[in-house]
Amino acid sequence: MNSLTIEDTLPEGTFNSGLSENQIRALKLVKKIGKKLISEHPEIAEAYLQDDDLQTYLKVAKDYISDAEQFPQVASRAVGYAIRRLVPKETLSNLTKVRNGKRLENFFDGFDSEKFREHCRNASKKRHESGIGVDTDAMIKARGMTPWSEDEKAYALKLSKNAEYQHTSGSQKGKPDYDLIALELNITYHDCKEVRYQNSVASFVRDSRRKGKKD
Repeated sequence: MNSLTIEDTLPEGTFNSGLSENQIRALKLVKKIGKKLISEHPEIAEAYLQDDDLQTYLKVAKDYISDAEQFPQVASRAVGYAIRRLVPKETLSNLTKVRNGKRLENFFDGFDSEKFREHCRNASKKRHESGIGVDTDAMIKARGMTPWSEDEKAYALKLSKNAEYQHTSGSQKGKPDYDLIALELNITYHDCKEVRYQNSVASFVRDSRRKGKKD
């Protein structure tokens, strides 16, 4: 199996700076490598779907990109880009829920453990002490998810209007490229971890726009 190499195509300064220009160059590189993975190694889809609750994009990348460990952010993002185009959205969504659930269960040593029951009691106590019925952020975190900060929300909406983050061809030309926006958010706010996805970003932007029209 021939491995891809990132080093020869990696723009200078990529992922070493918080500058928006470098981030955009990095995201474009991710798409370039991702597309090459799709055309040359479509079997990575099966590799990612294998029965491994701890499977990650980076673990898969190490088998297909020779310098994945040297450039882990680029490698894992490129594999993620390819996987999201090779695997049906519903399949990925269900797999993510199952894996997140199992990781959360492992964290609490099982949902029937005293550790988990204590967590639920503390969460309930905090909600009552704060005078609110439901702590939305706490519920989101308890599910292994990350709530949106106000800064991240504003940035996502800003990117959706930026031509650099819009499709440049095809039927979606001129519309937001939510996959590219998700990658940018993960780099800027989540230390390159796979937190935001195309579907969640699209839903947030569309909902915000609908609410804006009503207001």
